[in-house]
Amino acid sequence: MENAPALVVVFLLLGAFLIPIVEMKCRRFVPWLVVAPALLSSSLALIMRAKVRSEGPIRYYVGGWAPPWGIEMLVDEYTTTMLTAIFLVGVPVLLYSVASIPHELSPDLAPRYHALNLLLLGSLCGMAMAGDIFNLYVFMEISSLAACGTISAKGTRDSVEASLRYFLLSELGSGCILLGIAILHMLTGHLNMGLCLESMPRAASLAPSNVAAAAGLVSIGLLVKGALFPLHIWLPDAHAVAPAPSSAILSGLVVKVAAFALWRVLNRAFGPEMTAGFRIFDIILLMATLGIILGSALALNQTHLKRMLAFSTVGQVAYIFLGLGFGSETAVHGAFLHLMNHAVAKACLFLSAGAISQRLGVSSIQKMAGIGRLMPITMACYSLAAFSMVGIPPLGGFTSKWYLAKGALEAGRPIYVLVILVGSFLALLYTFPPLASSFFATSTGSRPAGSGDSGETPAAMLIPIAILGAACVVLGIDPGIAARLTR
Repeated sequence: MENAPALVVVFLLLGAFLIPIVEMKCRRFVPWLVVAPALLSSSLALIMRAKVRSEGPIRYYVGGWAPPWGIEMLVDEYTTTMLTAIFLVGVPVLLYSVASIPHELSPDLAPRYHALNLLLLGSLCGMAMAGDIFNLYVFMEISSLAACGTISAKGTRDSVEASLRYFLLSELGSGCILLGIAILHMLTGHLNMGLCLESMPRAASLAPSNVAAAAGLVSIGLLVKGALFPLHIWLPDAHAVAPAPSSAILSGLVVKVAAFALWRVLNRAFGPEMTAGFRIFDIILLMATLGIILGSALALNQTHLKRMLAFSTVGQVAYIFLGLGFGSETAVHGAFLHLMNHAVAKACLFLSAGAISQRLGVSSIQKMAGIGRLMPITMACYSLAAFSMVGIPPLGGFTSKWYLAKGALEAGRPIYVLVILVGSFLALLYTFPPLASSFFATSTGSRPAGSGDSGETPAAMLIPIAILGAACVVLGIDPGIAARLTR
């Protein structure tokens, strides 16, 4: 298992490569190729997690070449948390997509869409394990291109426009990151983050302005990809028009991995003292505060279900940046807890919204009257995920917000406890109308016809939704599980 870090990525990329080939020869095997690589990679991730907990961080050198000449893959306790989130969300989403995508896309496009999802998950795993900042950039570019493909999969005007907007803004962020990497390499002579950190004091003493520029450029680029307000403008349209599995991965994983990458680069390549001197995290705290309040306020004005969920992501991802900005152990623990809890909850919400749209043709909140009686299990899972996102005990979102509030107090910034409470109240305001309408209102008969008769979501799509809904409960009821997943 010494090659496990590389194999986690290789299995997913190999599956993406094989799907178009198998499609031409024997299409009925494509669903197996969608799920099998993710299960293999997730099994390796669990093995690595056990090894990290017992023996410490894993450092894997690609091709046996150690830095500074070779590429390093680093798997520590934070990496395994990110990998856990990727597969806890990724595997159910892939299972859901096998059943749902044939009804959303043409038979010729469905296998290619699955290949893009595997490519996206593989690149996210590569980003999480990258110990080399340029290798991180390469995987980031792969993920951006794969995400563009999944957003535009339907081929409608809106989806193509949203994909183009995401591509342009994402590449603008990538340009900032690449320029920052170039400056960092000029200053330190290294691309390995650990070696950059060793050379940082000397670089800062010789050219402090250049170090600040490098840190700022990399931060801006990753904040664009992490959709932190006000750099979020690509997110609502992309999440609203993409197929439900794409929205689940984009909201549940892509923005989270970008936040993780920013935290990793600032702490491992530049160092906490350097970033504190540049006050980068103070700026992030301000942006996160605006994101929590204004992102939630924007969600209140939405009538389209998926668009409301997309704007809620702007508000909820800001909590993660808030915890990372405090920097204390408790706050960072809360940030990683919220990363896990929100990834699971938001994936459940988007998959439920996709099932409602596919089954009943409903995408507007005003037309959700009575859906809770037609699709009780789907809406029960939706409700659990929504309440977890709000932070209602004993669900997972409450645990993570509790740690974030505790971290704010430990950091001597009690005002942020109020920010967390206000954000949670606003989240309740925008999540309550769909739930109240679906369970307590009576259908007016104006709902458009869907792809099937009134009834519960098909089992192949309902099981992944139920898994994610149950995870929202388990992560909250047993804080020990959440702690083991994030420490």
